[in-house]
Amino acid sequence: MSNAGPLPHGEACLMCRQHKIKCDAEKPSCGQCLRHRRTCDFAPPLSRTRRLEEKIRRLEEEIRRVEAATASYSTASWSNPLLAPGATVKPAKIDPLLACQPRVSQSSQETAPGECLKLQPAQGPYVCGVSRALIISRLHIWDEKSELNPCLRSKLLAIFLPYRDQFNFDLNPQRLEEAMALPSSNPQSLHPALLNAIFLGACSCLGPEVRRHERIFLDRAREHLNQSLAFVDRLEHFLWASAILGWYWIKNGCIMQAHNISSSITRFAIACELHEISNPAAHMEYTGLLGPPRDLFHIAERINLWWAIYILDRLISLGSALPPGVWGEEREIITTVWPRSWADLKVDYSPANWPRGSINELFIHGTQSTNVTNDSFLSLRAKCYALIDRTLYTSHLARERSPGDAFWTTRLSINNALTRFQLSMPDLYGLRESLEDAGGGEPSAESRTNQVIHPTLFLVKNTILSAAITLHDIDANNDASEYAKCLEAARAMANIARCVKSLPVLYAHICLGGTWYSGAEVLVREIRRNDPPCCPDQALLLRRAQEDLDVMLHVLSELVGYYPSLMVYIHRIASLFSLPLPADL
Repeated sequence: MSNAGPLPHGEACLMCRQHKIKCDAEKPSCGQCLRHRRTCDFAPPLSRTRRLEEKIRRLEEEIRRVEAATASYSTASWSNPLLAPGATVKPAKIDPLLACQPRVSQSSQETAPGECLKLQPAQGPYVCGVSRALIISRLHIWDEKSELNPCLRSKLLAIFLPYRDQFNFDLNPQRLEEAMALPSSNPQSLHPALLNAIFLGACSCLGPEVRRHERIFLDRAREHLNQSLAFVDRLEHFLWASAILGWYWIKNGCIMQAHNISSSITRFAIACELHEISNPAAHMEYTGLLGPPRDLFHIAERINLWWAIYILDRLISLGSALPPGVWGEEREIITTVWPRSWADLKVDYSPANWPRGSINELFIHGTQSTNVTNDSFLSLRAKCYALIDRTLYTSHLARERSPGDAFWTTRLSINNALTRFQLSMPDLYGLRESLEDAGGGEPSAESRTNQVIHPTLFLVKNTILSAAITLHDIDANNDASEYAKCLEAARAMANIARCVKSLPVLYAHICLGGTWYSGAEVLVREIRRNDPPCCPDQALLLRRAQEDLDVMLHVLSELVGYYPSLMVYIHRIASLFSLPLPADL
Protein backbone atom coordinates (compact mmCIF):
# COMPACT_ATOMS: atom_id res chain seq x y z
CA MET A 1 0.00 0.00 0.00
CA SER A 2 1.32 3.48 -0.89
CA ASN A 3 2.16 5.83 1.94
CA ALA A 4 -0.10 8.85 2.37
CA GLY A 5 2.74 11.33 2.70
CA PRO A 6 6.38 11.65 1.65
CA LEU A 7 8.80 9.09 3.03
CA PRO A 8 11.36 10.07 5.65
CA HIS A 9 14.87 10.61 4.34
CA GLY A 10 16.63 7.31 3.52
CA GLU A 11 13.54 5.06 3.66
CA ALA A 12 13.22 4.35 -0.10
CA CYS A 13 14.75 1.18 -1.53
CA LEU A 14 18.06 1.32 -3.39
CA MET A 15 16.55 0.61 -6.82
CA CYS A 16 13.95 3.38 -6.53
CA ARG A 17 16.62 5.79 -5.39
CA GLN A 18 18.79 4.87 -8.36
CA HIS A 19 15.93 5.44 -10.84
CA LYS A 20 14.61 8.46 -8.87
CA ILE A 21 11.06 7.18 -8.72
CA LYS A 22 8.52 7.20 -5.91
CA CYS A 23 8.82 4.26 -3.52
CA ASP A 24 6.21 2.98 -1.06
CA ALA A 25 8.93 1.31 1.10
CA GLU A 26 6.88 -1.87 1.51
CA LYS A 27 8.98 -4.81 2.68
CA PRO A 28 10.31 -7.27 1.73
CA SER A 29 9.70 -5.80 -1.76
CA CYS A 30 8.22 -2.42 -2.68
CA GLY A 31 5.44 -1.97 -5.23
CA GLN A 32 7.72 -0.57 -7.95
CA CYS A 33 10.14 -3.49 -7.75
CA LEU A 34 7.28 -6.02 -7.74
CA ARG A 35 5.74 -4.37 -10.81
CA HIS A 36 9.03 -4.40 -12.75
CA ARG A 37 10.24 -7.74 -11.31
CA ARG A 38 13.43 -6.27 -9.85
CA THR A 39 15.40 -7.25 -6.77
CA CYS A 40 14.42 -4.94 -3.96
CA ASP A 41 17.06 -4.08 -1.36
CA PHE A 42 17.00 -1.58 1.46
CA ALA A 43 20.11 0.16 2.84
CA PRO A 44 20.59 0.01 6.61
CA PRO A 45 19.30 3.22 8.24
CA LEU A 46 21.93 5.92 8.75
CA SER A 47 22.25 7.87 11.97
CA ARG A 48 21.95 11.65 11.71
CA THR A 49 25.66 11.94 12.50
CA ARG A 50 26.50 9.56 9.66
CA ARG A 51 24.25 11.52 7.28
CA LEU A 52 26.05 14.72 8.31
CA GLU A 53 29.41 13.09 7.54
CA GLU A 54 28.08 12.01 4.15
CA LYS A 55 26.91 15.57 3.47
CA ILE A 56 30.39 16.91 4.30
CA ARG A 57 31.86 14.37 1.87
CA ARG A 58 29.45 15.44 -0.88
CA LEU A 59 30.23 19.12 -0.20
CA GLU A 60 33.95 18.42 -0.52
CA GLU A 61 33.38 16.68 -3.85
CA GLU A 62 31.25 19.59 -5.07
CA ILE A 63 33.92 22.08 -3.98
CA ARG A 64 36.60 20.14 -5.86
CA ARG A 65 34.37 20.19 -8.93
CA VAL A 66 33.84 23.96 -8.62
CA GLU A 67 37.57 24.56 -8.14
CA ALA A 68 38.33 22.51 -11.25
CA ALA A 69 35.77 24.50 -13.24
CA THR A 70 37.12 27.81 -11.89
CA ALA A 71 40.65 26.87 -12.91
CA SER A 72 39.56 26.85 -16.54
CA TYR A 73 39.07 30.63 -16.34
CA SER A 74 42.67 31.29 -15.39
CA THR A 75 45.14 32.71 -17.83
CA ALA A 76 48.64 31.37 -18.23
CA SER A 77 50.46 31.12 -14.92
CA TRP A 78 53.07 33.76 -14.26
CA SER A 79 56.21 33.65 -12.20
CA ASN A 80 56.80 35.97 -9.27
CA PRO A 81 59.79 36.16 -6.91
CA LEU A 82 57.44 36.30 -3.91
CA LEU A 83 55.93 32.91 -4.74
CA ALA A 84 57.46 29.55 -4.05
CA PRO A 85 58.93 27.78 -7.13
CA GLY A 86 56.12 26.47 -9.30
CA ALA A 87 53.38 28.18 -7.29
CA THR A 88 50.73 30.27 -9.01
CA VAL A 89 48.07 32.67 -7.82
CA LYS A 90 44.62 31.21 -8.50
CA PRO A 91 41.99 33.68 -9.65
CA ALA A 92 39.01 34.16 -7.37
CA LYS A 93 35.47 34.58 -8.56
CA ILE A 94 33.86 37.99 -8.60
CA ASP A 95 33.06 38.43 -4.93
CA PRO A 96 29.32 38.89 -4.19
CA LEU A 97 29.88 38.50 -0.47
CA LEU A 98 30.51 42.12 0.38
CA ALA A 99 27.87 44.46 1.70
CA CYS A 100 29.87 47.16 -0.10
CA GLN A 101 29.17 45.70 -3.53
CA PRO A 102 29.53 48.25 -6.36
CA ARG A 103 26.29 48.58 -8.26
CA VAL A 104 26.78 48.14 -11.99
CA SER A 105 25.19 50.85 -14.06
CA GLN A 106 22.18 49.64 -15.99
CA SER A 107 22.88 52.05 -18.83
CA SER A 108 24.34 50.40 -21.91
CA GLN A 109 25.39 53.70 -23.45
CA GLU A 110 29.15 53.85 -24.04
CA THR A 111 31.12 57.04 -23.54
CA ALA A 112 33.10 58.59 -26.32
CA PRO A 113 36.84 57.82 -26.43
CA GLY A 114 38.69 59.91 -23.88
CA GLU A 115 35.47 61.02 -22.17
CA CYS A 116 35.22 60.33 -18.45
CA LEU A 117 32.32 58.20 -17.27
CA LYS A 118 30.02 60.20 -15.00
CA LEU A 119 29.19 58.51 -11.72
CA GLN A 120 25.51 58.02 -11.05
CA PRO A 121 24.09 59.41 -7.79
CA ALA A 122 24.49 56.76 -5.11
CA GLN A 123 21.32 55.00 -4.02
CA GLY A 124 22.71 53.00 -1.11
CA PRO A 125 25.78 52.34 1.03
CA TYR A 126 29.16 52.50 -0.72
CA VAL A 127 27.63 52.37 -4.18
CA CYS A 128 29.25 53.53 -7.40
CA GLY A 129 27.75 53.71 -10.85
CA VAL A 130 30.88 52.67 -12.76
CA SER A 131 30.21 49.89 -15.24
CA ARG A 132 32.41 46.87 -14.56
CA ALA A 133 32.23 45.76 -18.20
CA LEU A 134 33.29 49.22 -19.37
CA ILE A 135 36.36 49.26 -17.11
CA ILE A 136 37.40 45.76 -18.21
CA SER A 137 37.09 46.74 -21.87
CA ARG A 138 39.15 49.90 -21.27
CA LEU A 139 41.86 47.90 -19.48
CA HIS A 140 42.07 45.46 -22.38
CA ILE A 141 42.77 48.26 -24.90
CA TRP A 142 45.17 50.08 -22.57
CA ASP A 143 48.83 50.15 -23.64
CA GLU A 144 50.52 48.37 -20.75
CA LYS A 145 53.83 50.15 -21.36
CA SER A 146 52.29 53.52 -20.64
CA GLU A 147 50.72 55.04 -17.54
CA LEU A 148 46.97 54.94 -16.95
CA ASN A 149 45.09 58.01 -18.17
CA PRO A 150 43.33 60.11 -15.47
CA CYS A 151 39.89 58.88 -16.51
CA LEU A 152 40.75 55.18 -16.08
CA ARG A 153 42.59 55.91 -12.83
CA SER A 154 39.49 57.56 -11.38
CA LYS A 155 37.33 54.63 -12.48
CA LEU A 156 39.61 52.08 -10.79
CA LEU A 157 39.57 54.20 -7.63
CA ALA A 158 35.75 54.26 -7.80
CA ILE A 159 35.80 50.44 -7.94
CA PHE A 160 38.32 50.14 -5.09
CA LEU A 161 36.65 52.48 -2.57
CA PRO A 162 33.51 50.36 -2.01
CA TYR A 163 35.81 47.38 -1.26
CA ARG A 164 38.26 49.28 0.93
CA ASP A 165 37.02 47.64 4.15
CA GLN A 166 38.26 44.31 2.79
CA PHE A 167 41.76 45.84 2.76
CA ASN A 168 41.31 47.83 6.01
CA PHE A 169 42.18 50.89 3.94
CA ASP A 170 40.94 54.03 5.67
CA LEU A 171 42.49 57.11 4.13
CA ASN A 172 40.04 60.00 3.87
CA PRO A 173 38.35 59.40 0.46
CA GLN A 174 38.01 63.10 -0.38
CA ARG A 175 41.68 63.82 0.34
CA LEU A 176 42.62 60.64 -1.52
CA GLU A 177 40.86 61.84 -4.68
CA GLU A 178 42.48 65.27 -4.35
CA ALA A 179 45.94 63.73 -3.96
CA MET A 180 45.36 61.51 -7.00
CA ALA A 181 44.58 64.58 -9.11
CA LEU A 182 47.88 66.30 -8.18
CA PRO A 183 50.85 66.06 -10.57
CA SER A 184 53.42 63.41 -9.67
CA SER A 185 56.00 66.14 -8.96
CA ASN A 186 53.91 67.43 -6.05
CA PRO A 187 55.21 66.00 -2.74
CA GLN A 188 51.61 65.57 -1.49
CA SER A 189 50.53 63.47 -4.48
CA LEU A 190 50.02 59.73 -4.14
CA HIS A 191 53.22 57.73 -4.40
CA PRO A 192 53.20 55.38 -7.44
CA ALA A 193 53.53 52.42 -5.06
CA LEU A 194 50.20 53.28 -3.41
CA LEU A 195 48.56 54.10 -6.75
CA ASN A 196 49.47 50.72 -8.22
CA ALA A 197 48.46 48.92 -5.01
CA ILE A 198 45.02 50.55 -5.26
CA PHE A 199 44.75 49.53 -8.92
CA LEU A 200 45.78 45.99 -7.92
CA GLY A 201 43.07 45.88 -5.26
CA ALA A 202 40.48 47.13 -7.76
CA CYS A 203 41.46 44.50 -10.33
CA SER A 204 41.27 41.73 -7.72
CA CYS A 205 37.62 42.73 -7.18
CA LEU A 206 36.78 42.82 -10.90
CA GLY A 207 37.27 39.11 -11.54
CA PRO A 208 39.49 36.75 -13.58
CA GLU A 209 39.11 38.76 -16.79
CA VAL A 210 41.76 41.20 -15.55
CA ARG A 211 44.15 38.67 -14.00
CA ARG A 212 46.87 39.76 -16.44
CA HIS A 213 46.53 43.34 -15.22
CA GLU A 214 46.87 42.24 -11.60
CA ARG A 215 50.32 40.94 -12.46
CA ILE A 216 51.23 44.27 -14.07
CA PHE A 217 50.09 46.39 -11.13
CA LEU A 218 51.66 43.99 -8.61
CA ASP A 219 55.05 44.18 -10.32
CA ARG A 220 54.81 47.97 -10.57
CA ALA A 221 53.80 48.30 -6.93
CA ARG A 222 56.75 46.18 -5.79
CA GLU A 223 59.18 48.16 -7.94
CA HIS A 224 57.94 51.50 -6.57
CA LEU A 225 57.98 50.17 -2.99
CA ASN A 226 61.70 49.59 -3.36
CA GLN A 227 62.12 53.13 -4.70
CA SER A 228 60.10 54.60 -1.83
CA LEU A 229 62.46 53.02 0.70
CA ALA A 230 65.58 53.84 -1.28
CA PHE A 231 64.76 57.56 -1.44
CA VAL A 232 62.82 57.75 1.88
CA ASP A 233 59.90 59.10 -0.13
CA ARG A 234 56.34 59.26 1.31
CA LEU A 235 56.85 56.39 3.73
CA GLU A 236 53.22 56.51 4.87
CA HIS A 237 52.19 55.61 1.34
CA PHE A 238 54.81 52.84 1.42
CA LEU A 239 53.10 51.38 4.50
CA TRP A 240 49.57 51.70 3.08
CA ALA A 241 50.64 50.08 -0.20
CA SER A 242 52.37 47.22 1.64
CA ALA A 243 49.24 46.62 3.74
CA ILE A 244 47.09 46.38 0.59
CA LEU A 245 49.55 43.85 -0.84
CA GLY A 246 49.32 41.86 2.39
CA TRP A 247 45.52 41.60 2.09
CA TYR A 248 45.87 40.76 -1.61
CA TRP A 249 48.09 37.78 -0.75
CA ILE A 250 45.64 36.64 1.94
CA LYS A 251 42.76 36.76 -0.53
CA ASN A 252 44.78 34.56 -2.90
CA GLY A 253 45.76 32.09 -0.17
CA CYS A 254 49.49 33.05 -0.14
CA ILE A 255 49.84 33.21 3.65
CA MET A 256 53.65 33.13 3.83
CA GLN A 257 53.93 36.10 1.48
CA ALA A 258 51.33 37.97 3.51
CA HIS A 259 53.17 37.13 6.76
CA ASN A 260 56.49 38.38 5.38
CA ILE A 261 54.88 41.70 4.53
CA SER A 262 52.88 42.09 7.75
CA SER A 263 55.74 41.30 10.12
CA SER A 264 58.08 43.66 8.23
CA ILE A 265 55.74 46.64 8.10
CA THR A 266 54.68 46.12 11.73
CA ARG A 267 58.27 46.55 12.91
CA PHE A 268 58.77 49.43 10.49
CA ALA A 269 55.61 51.16 11.79
CA ILE A 270 56.99 50.81 15.33
CA ALA A 271 60.25 52.38 14.17
CA CYS A 272 58.14 55.27 12.82
CA GLU A 273 56.51 55.56 16.29
CA LEU A 274 53.00 54.96 14.92
CA HIS A 275 52.29 52.66 17.87
CA GLU A 276 52.48 55.44 20.47
CA ILE A 277 50.18 58.23 19.26
CA SER A 278 48.51 58.44 22.66
CA ASN A 279 47.88 62.19 22.39
CA PRO A 280 46.87 63.45 18.92
CA ALA A 281 47.46 67.08 19.92
CA ALA A 282 51.03 66.35 21.04
CA HIS A 283 51.69 64.42 17.81
CA MET A 284 51.63 67.71 15.93
CA GLU A 285 55.21 68.15 17.22
CA TYR A 286 56.34 64.78 15.77
CA THR A 287 59.76 64.92 14.08
CA GLY A 288 60.40 61.26 13.25
CA LEU A 289 60.81 59.38 9.98
CA LEU A 290 57.38 60.33 8.65
CA GLY A 291 57.80 64.06 9.21
CA PRO A 292 55.38 66.41 10.97
CA PRO A 293 51.65 65.97 10.19
CA ARG A 294 49.83 68.63 8.21
CA ASP A 295 46.66 68.73 10.33
CA LEU A 296 44.38 66.64 12.55
CA PHE A 297 43.01 64.71 9.57
CA HIS A 298 46.56 63.70 8.72
CA ILE A 299 47.05 62.49 12.31
CA ALA A 300 43.81 60.52 12.01
CA GLU A 301 45.16 58.87 8.86
CA ARG A 302 48.32 57.86 10.74
CA ILE A 303 46.24 56.41 13.57
CA ASN A 304 44.18 54.47 11.03
CA LEU A 305 47.39 53.30 9.37
CA TRP A 306 48.73 51.84 12.61
CA TRP A 307 45.51 49.94 13.36
CA ALA A 308 45.22 48.67 9.76
CA ILE A 309 48.75 47.22 10.09
CA TYR A 310 47.94 45.83 13.56
CA ILE A 311 44.79 44.06 12.27
CA LEU A 312 46.72 42.55 9.34
CA ASP A 313 49.47 41.32 11.66
CA ARG A 314 47.00 39.87 14.20
CA LEU A 315 44.86 38.16 11.58
CA ILE A 316 47.76 36.37 9.88
CA SER A 317 49.24 35.31 13.21
CA LEU A 318 45.95 34.02 14.62
CA GLY A 319 44.97 32.21 11.43
CA SER A 320 48.33 30.59 10.65
CA ALA A 321 50.04 30.22 14.06
CA LEU A 322 53.01 32.19 12.66
CA PRO A 323 54.75 34.65 15.01
CA PRO A 324 53.28 38.18 14.96
CA GLY A 325 55.26 41.39 14.72
CA VAL A 326 54.38 42.24 18.32
CA TRP A 327 54.10 39.39 20.80
CA GLY A 328 53.77 38.74 24.52
CA GLU A 329 54.66 41.57 26.85
CA GLU A 330 55.51 43.79 23.87
CA ARG A 331 51.80 44.61 23.67
CA GLU A 332 52.34 47.03 26.52
CA ILE A 333 54.21 49.37 24.18
CA ILE A 334 51.07 50.00 22.07
CA THR A 335 49.48 53.22 23.29
CA THR A 336 47.96 54.64 20.08
CA VAL A 337 44.39 55.80 20.60
CA TRP A 338 41.52 54.06 18.84
CA PRO A 339 40.56 55.37 15.39
CA ARG A 340 37.56 57.63 14.81
CA SER A 341 35.21 57.78 11.84
CA TRP A 342 35.58 60.60 9.35
CA ALA A 343 32.01 61.66 10.09
CA ASP A 344 32.88 62.16 13.78
CA LEU A 345 35.94 64.21 12.87
CA LYS A 346 33.84 66.50 10.69
CA VAL A 347 31.55 67.17 13.65
CA ASP A 348 34.27 67.52 16.30
CA TYR A 349 37.63 68.56 14.88
CA SER A 350 39.33 69.44 18.18
CA PRO A 351 42.24 67.10 19.08
CA ALA A 352 41.61 67.79 22.77
CA ASN A 353 38.28 65.95 22.53
CA TRP A 354 39.77 62.81 20.98
CA PRO A 355 38.74 59.85 23.21
CA ARG A 356 41.73 58.52 25.12
CA GLY A 357 42.47 54.85 25.61
CA SER A 358 44.25 52.03 23.81
CA ILE A 359 44.64 48.25 24.17
CA ASN A 360 45.43 48.21 27.90
CA GLU A 361 42.25 50.18 28.72
CA LEU A 362 40.16 47.41 27.15
CA PHE A 363 40.77 45.27 30.23
CA ILE A 364 40.28 47.93 32.91
CA HIS A 365 36.81 48.09 34.41
CA GLY A 366 35.15 51.49 34.18
CA THR A 367 36.90 52.70 31.03
CA GLN A 368 35.00 53.52 27.84
CA SER A 369 37.18 51.45 25.50
CA THR A 370 34.77 48.49 25.54
CA ASN A 371 31.76 50.69 24.90
CA VAL A 372 31.66 50.41 21.11
CA THR A 373 28.28 52.01 20.49
CA ASN A 374 29.73 54.94 18.54
CA ASP A 375 32.92 53.32 17.23
CA SER A 376 34.02 53.41 13.61
CA PHE A 377 34.21 50.12 11.74
CA LEU A 378 38.02 50.19 11.81
CA SER A 379 37.91 50.71 15.59
CA LEU A 380 35.54 47.74 15.96
CA ARG A 381 37.89 45.50 14.01
CA ALA A 382 40.95 46.69 15.93
CA LYS A 383 39.32 46.11 19.32
CA CYS A 384 37.95 42.68 18.49
CA TYR A 385 41.37 41.48 17.27
CA ALA A 386 43.03 42.92 20.37
CA LEU A 387 40.53 41.00 22.54
CA ILE A 388 40.92 37.65 20.80
CA ASP A 389 44.70 38.09 20.69
CA ARG A 390 44.87 38.62 24.46
CA THR A 391 42.45 35.70 24.96
CA LEU A 392 44.55 33.30 22.91
CA TYR A 393 47.74 34.42 24.64
CA THR A 394 46.13 33.81 28.05
CA SER A 395 44.88 30.40 26.93
CA HIS A 396 48.38 29.55 25.72
CA LEU A 397 49.88 30.46 29.10
CA ALA A 398 47.27 28.36 30.93
CA ARG A 399 48.26 25.26 28.96
CA GLU A 400 51.98 25.86 29.46
CA ARG A 401 51.97 26.30 33.22
CA SER A 402 49.74 25.82 36.24
CA PRO A 403 47.42 28.84 36.50
CA GLY A 404 47.97 31.02 39.55
CA ASP A 405 46.01 33.86 41.13
CA ALA A 406 47.35 36.36 38.57
CA PHE A 407 46.08 34.18 35.74
CA TRP A 408 42.54 34.02 37.11
CA THR A 409 42.54 37.79 37.65
CA THR A 410 43.59 38.31 34.03
CA ARG A 411 40.98 35.82 32.84
CA LEU A 412 38.26 37.65 34.76
CA SER A 413 39.28 41.00 33.26
CA ILE A 414 39.15 39.51 29.74
CA ASN A 415 35.73 37.97 30.42
CA ASN A 416 34.40 41.32 31.67
CA ALA A 417 35.80 43.09 28.61
CA LEU A 418 34.17 40.58 26.24
CA THR A 419 30.85 40.94 28.06
CA ARG A 420 30.89 44.76 27.91
CA PHE A 421 31.91 44.66 24.25
CA GLN A 422 29.05 42.33 23.29
CA LEU A 423 26.46 44.31 25.24
CA SER A 424 27.35 47.58 23.48
CA MET A 425 27.68 46.12 19.98
CA PRO A 426 25.08 47.36 17.49
CA ASP A 427 22.59 45.10 15.83
CA LEU A 428 23.90 43.11 12.87
CA TYR A 429 21.66 45.10 10.58
CA GLY A 430 22.84 48.45 11.94
CA LEU A 431 24.60 50.70 9.46
CA ARG A 432 25.65 53.33 11.97
CA GLU A 433 28.70 54.86 10.34
CA SER A 434 28.01 57.76 8.00
CA LEU A 435 28.61 56.79 4.40
CA GLU A 436 28.85 60.36 3.16
CA ASP A 437 32.62 60.21 2.79
CA ALA A 438 32.35 57.41 0.21
CA GLY A 439 29.64 59.13 -1.79
CA GLY A 440 26.95 56.87 -0.40
CA GLY A 441 25.07 59.33 1.79
CA GLU A 442 23.07 58.09 4.74
CA PRO A 443 21.82 54.47 4.72
CA SER A 444 18.84 54.38 2.41
CA ALA A 445 15.37 53.11 3.28
CA GLU A 446 15.95 50.43 0.65
CA SER A 447 19.04 49.09 2.44
CA ARG A 448 17.20 48.99 5.75
CA THR A 449 14.25 47.22 4.14
CA ASN A 450 16.54 44.62 2.61
CA GLN A 451 18.29 44.19 5.97
CA VAL A 452 21.85 44.58 4.71
CA ILE A 453 24.40 43.13 7.11
CA HIS A 454 27.63 45.07 7.07
CA PRO A 455 30.55 42.60 6.83
CA THR A 456 32.42 44.33 9.66
CA LEU A 457 29.58 43.81 12.13
CA PHE A 458 29.22 40.21 10.99
CA LEU A 459 32.95 39.51 11.33
CA VAL A 460 33.35 41.32 14.67
CA LYS A 461 30.40 39.52 16.23
CA ASN A 462 31.78 36.11 15.24
CA THR A 463 35.30 37.02 16.36
CA ILE A 464 34.10 38.06 19.82
CA LEU A 465 32.10 34.82 20.14
CA SER A 466 35.21 32.88 19.11
CA ALA A 467 37.18 34.70 21.83
CA ALA A 468 34.51 33.76 24.38
CA ILE A 469 34.77 30.09 23.36
CA THR A 470 38.57 30.19 23.66
CA LEU A 471 38.37 31.78 27.10
CA HIS A 472 35.79 29.39 28.59
CA ASP A 473 37.30 26.32 26.92
CA ILE A 474 40.31 26.63 29.22
CA ASP A 475 38.33 24.94 32.01
CA ALA A 476 35.44 23.44 30.02
CA ASN A 477 36.50 19.83 30.66
CA ASN A 478 36.39 20.34 34.44
CA ASP A 479 33.51 22.78 34.86
CA ALA A 480 30.06 22.14 33.36
CA SER A 481 29.15 25.83 33.52
CA GLU A 482 32.22 26.76 31.43
CA TYR A 483 31.29 24.14 28.84
CA ALA A 484 27.74 25.53 28.76
CA LYS A 485 29.12 29.01 27.99
CA CYS A 486 31.18 27.57 25.11
CA LEU A 487 28.09 25.86 23.75
CA GLU A 488 26.02 29.04 24.10
CA ALA A 489 28.58 31.01 22.06
CA ALA A 490 28.72 28.29 19.38
CA ARG A 491 24.93 28.35 19.07
CA ALA A 492 25.03 32.14 18.76
CA MET A 493 27.46 31.72 15.84
CA ALA A 494 25.04 29.32 14.18
CA ASN A 495 22.18 31.79 14.63
CA ILE A 496 24.24 34.49 12.90
CA ALA A 497 24.93 32.03 10.07
CA ARG A 498 21.16 31.50 9.77
CA CYS A 499 20.64 35.25 9.43
CA VAL A 500 23.12 35.35 6.58
CA LYS A 501 21.80 32.17 4.97
CA SER A 502 18.29 33.63 4.85
CA LEU A 503 19.37 36.75 2.94
CA PRO A 504 19.01 36.84 -0.86
CA VAL A 505 22.74 37.71 -1.16
CA LEU A 506 25.32 36.22 1.17
CA TYR A 507 27.60 38.76 2.86
CA ALA A 508 30.73 37.49 4.54
CA HIS A 509 34.50 37.75 4.76
CA ILE A 510 37.48 35.47 4.29
CA CYS A 511 38.35 35.82 7.99
CA LEU A 512 35.22 33.90 9.04
CA GLY A 513 36.79 30.46 8.56
CA GLY A 514 38.91 30.63 11.71
CA THR A 515 36.11 31.99 13.89
CA TRP A 516 33.60 29.39 12.75
CA TYR A 517 36.05 26.56 13.27
CA SER A 518 36.11 27.23 17.03
CA GLY A 519 32.29 27.14 17.11
CA ALA A 520 32.15 23.98 14.98
CA GLU A 521 34.62 22.29 17.32
CA VAL A 522 32.26 22.83 20.26
CA LEU A 523 29.25 21.61 18.25
CA VAL A 524 31.06 18.43 17.18
CA ARG A 525 31.94 17.84 20.83
CA GLU A 526 28.24 18.24 21.71
CA ILE A 527 27.20 15.83 18.94
CA ARG A 528 29.60 13.14 20.07
CA ARG A 529 28.62 13.71 23.67
CA ASN A 530 24.95 12.91 22.97
CA ASP A 531 25.26 10.30 20.21
CA PRO A 532 23.64 7.84 20.58
CA PRO A 533 20.98 9.56 22.72
CA CYS A 534 19.85 7.81 25.88
CA CYS A 535 16.72 9.88 26.47
CA PRO A 536 14.45 12.35 24.64
CA ASP A 537 16.34 15.33 26.08
CA GLN A 538 19.62 14.04 24.68
CA ALA A 539 18.00 13.41 21.31
CA LEU A 540 16.80 17.03 21.27
CA LEU A 541 20.29 18.33 22.13
CA LEU A 542 21.83 16.09 19.47
CA ARG A 543 19.43 17.28 16.77
CA ARG A 544 19.99 20.93 17.68
CA ALA A 545 23.79 20.62 17.55
CA GLN A 546 23.61 18.79 14.21
CA GLU A 547 21.36 21.48 12.73
CA ASP A 548 23.69 24.24 14.00
CA LEU A 549 26.74 22.54 12.51
CA ASP A 550 24.87 21.93 9.27
CA VAL A 551 24.10 25.64 8.75
CA MET A 552 27.73 26.60 9.44
CA LEU A 553 28.96 24.08 6.88
CA HIS A 554 26.43 25.34 4.36
CA VAL A 555 27.61 28.95 4.61
CA LEU A 556 31.28 27.89 4.57
CA SER A 557 30.66 25.85 1.41
CA GLU A 558 29.15 28.97 -0.20
CA LEU A 559 32.26 30.96 0.75
CA VAL A 560 34.76 28.43 -0.61
CA GLY A 561 33.80 29.25 -4.19
CA TYR A 562 35.14 32.78 -3.63
CA TYR A 563 37.86 32.12 -1.04
CA PRO A 564 39.27 28.63 -1.86
CA SER A 565 41.66 28.77 1.11
CA LEU A 566 38.65 28.32 3.42
CA MET A 567 38.44 24.71 2.23
CA VAL A 568 41.01 23.83 4.89
CA TYR A 569 38.46 24.60 7.62
CA ILE A 570 35.88 22.23 6.12
CA HIS A 571 38.53 19.49 6.12
CA ARG A 572 39.42 20.29 9.72
CA ILE A 573 35.77 20.20 10.80
CA ALA A 574 35.29 16.86 9.04
CA SER A 575 38.38 15.46 10.79
CA LEU A 576 36.92 16.36 14.21
CA PHE A 577 34.49 13.42 13.95
CA SER A 578 37.41 10.99 14.16
CA LEU A 579 38.94 12.53 17.28
CA PRO A 580 38.55 10.67 20.60
CA LEU A 581 36.07 12.17 23.03
CA PRO A 582 37.58 13.35 26.35
CA ALA A 583 36.97 10.80 29.10
CA ASP A 584 35.30 13.29 31.44
CA LEU A 585 32.60 14.06 28.85
